[in-house]
Amino acid sequence: MTSSDRIEPGPCAEAYTIVRTWRVEDACGNVATCDQRIHVQDTTPPEITCPPDSSFEVGENIDFGQPIVIDRCDSEVDVTWDDQRFDADCPQAYTIVRTWTATDNCGNSASCQQRITVGDQTRRS
Repeated sequence: MTSSDRIEPGPCAEAYTIVRTWRVEDACGNVATCDQRIHVQDTTPPEITCPPDSSFEVGENIDFGQPIVIDRCDSEVDVTWDDQRFDADCPQAYTIVRTWTATDNCGNSASCQQRITVGDQTRRS
């Protein structure tokens, strides 16, 4: 019994089908073949860890940092973010909640949230 494989591409590089053709020949030279289809899929989302929550004073440069992203199948993962601003009691103070999202080539995604607080603690005389 022998086998040979061919790859059929799927919707992304990490999803494809292996078509394995099995061949058997008996002592009389009769040959039979059959195909086995092996589907490979990436259904695991990337792992994402947000930068730590931080506090800044009004006028300081806000540094959100970068999340740590790991994906076992993809070497490149698309990272995006969406910010929501929540104003505080003081006109210059606010909080930003940044939602980081990592999406791999097969469309699997994971998110985390980071909170940045900007305060106005400066006393004026």
